[in-house]
Amino acid sequence: PKGLLERSKKYIGTIDHAVWQRMEEHTHFVSLDVTKRDEYSRLKQVVGHVESHYGLPGNRIFYLATAAYFFCDITHSIASTGLALRSG
Repeated sequence: PKGLLERSKKYIGTIDHAVWQRMEEHTHFVSLDVTKRDEYSRLKQVVGHVESHYGLPGNRIFYLATAAYFFCDITHSIASTGLALRSG
């Protein structure tokens, strides 16, 4: 996420640099091949580490900016690795 601020400045009005720095410090990016299910275990490890480090309860949101063609495979992979669990 480093460098995101520079690329985003033209779209943002007033920037509170302290808030932006905190957001940058708490933003994590994981690149993976969405067609390879084994790569989701690496994502799960990163998520687990971040949640453990910050004492987070595992309440997750996934934003999928992807082609519709990949959506089902991605959601199934997220579910099969235990990253997303149904409750209720």
